[in-house]
Amino acid sequence: MRKLGGAIAAGQRRSGYRVVEAVNGREALQRYEQLQPKPDLVLLDLNMPVLQGDDALVQLREADPTAVVLIVTGHADQQRVHRLLAAGAAGCLHKPVNLCELYAAVEALLLSDAARQP
Repeated sequence: MRKLGGAIAAGQRRSGYRVVEAVNGREALQRYEQLQPKPDLVLLDLNMPVLQGDDALVQLREADPTAVVLIVTGHADQQRVHRLLAAGAAGCLHKPVNLCELYAAVEALLLSDAARQP
């Protein structure tokens, strides 16, 4: 839910998705809390001001264990990715993100029967 690159947000909108953006981790959590119905998917960057993505993921999953979170980052080693997955992330894409790869990951998660399981 971080302020996504214009091409990504615009592409998601053109694909029929409602896109809600936030400029930092704290704002992302506040927006998520206010949204009804809850988003089917959250794209979360790890490097954000105010509240890092790692902490935002933990707090989001504590508030809503069914939240489906796809991490998008340019700075994550394998150990960090494993910790994020263990904390409840549904997947992790590395920047620069190929738009086809992003759309495929989003579609796969949205179509997954297990996507909304705690």
